[in-house]
Amino acid sequence: MSASSQMPSPATSPLWILYPVLLVTFSPLGIDLLLPAANAITRAFDRTPDRAGLLLSVFLLPLGLGQIPFGRLSDRIGRRPVALIGLALFGAGAVLGMTAPSWSVLLMGRGLQGIGASATTVVAFSAVRDRSVAGGAGGFAVLTAVLNAATALSPVLSLAPLMLFGWRAVFGLYVLLAFLALTVIRGMPDTARSAGSVLPVRAILVEQKAWLPAAITIFAMIYMMGHVAIAPAVLMGRLGVSEPVFGALFALNAVVVVLASATVSPLSSRVSATNLARIGLALFAVSGIWLSIASLGEGMTTPMPYVGAIALGSVGFTYAFGPGQGLAMAPFADAAGSASGVLGALQLAIASIGTAALSAGGATVGSFGVLVLTFSIVLGTISLFEGRRAH
Repeated sequence: MSASSQMPSPATSPLWILYPVLLVTFSPLGIDLLLPAANAITRAFDRTPDRAGLLLSVFLLPLGLGQIPFGRLSDRIGRRPVALIGLALFGAGAVLGMTAPSWSVLLMGRGLQGIGASATTVVAFSAVRDRSVAGGAGGFAVLTAVLNAATALSPVLSLAPLMLFGWRAVFGLYVLLAFLALTVIRGMPDTARSAGSVLPVRAILVEQKAWLPAAITIFAMIYMMGHVAIAPAVLMGRLGVSEPVFGALFALNAVVVVLASATVSPLSSRVSATNLARIGLALFAVSGIWLSIASLGEGMTTPMPYVGAIALGSVGFTYAFGPGQGLAMAPFADAAGSASGVLGALQLAIASIGTAALSAGGATVGSFGVLVLTFSIVLGTISLFEGRRAH
């Protein structure tokens, strides 16, 4: 029996989206759950605070690069087996981190977690594309909302184990989450097509219809990763916010995002994915203006201007990323895994380089705001021009 014939239809299995939702969380969890523990980890291994960035970079590199081979593999053998492999690798990396006797072993564990998360991420987006009509934004909007909410809530989830048992307990939480997900994903209906179509990477890269929506998703990733990179320095370093308050502010952002995300799926039935992405770019632009203004004069004295601007930009991410992802993957209906892998690798690679450049250049809230505003205007203008040319 073919994989496609085994796949329950969306109409008869309305809860199918819960499987990709669960899988997609391991990317933001892998990044943000560890944020409050970063200082404690560097102290434990007698490293300077600036070395904490390695905990992120050694996770992000395999998270991006691993999506290409795992995406192609999922087109060949199915989504569920690749998801199970990814969760097992993520859990193994967490065990390595939890028991790490040295800094180098800890970084090895983080790298293994990144490899595992690359598999779960590519399967999540591929499974949604398998179920979607070309360019459909609904399922991708749900994944984007979950990405946003998980990014915001992760630092809150790790606070209790961190304060009660120390930083190793955060890796213990990773182990528990991976085990629970493995149990659930075993029941996931496989959505890969029986043809097992695998596209060459070059064939995906030269598809011009995917260029603009892919650029929008990459910019959205740079926004969120840039925020994650500068938020601790701005809120805890410059403004003196405590770790619990830092987590609470992320939770507040999550509430805003979840409320906004609830509007995306209903809108996707009446508003085109292209126009939803344009709304997201407009919100990014306003966020950039807000950040730029907040840094003028004596700068910020309270967290709220920064938190408010980022909340608005996070709503923009919700509107831009999901529809952009759907549009970028629309031309590759028969090889969703391959396309998702290449797109995910590009997003993480370029966003990582952009974030590293921001950090190395000593990016301020103001310079970050100007960058966001500039890219929002450029991409929005290109989108409008392309729309007029199409008509």
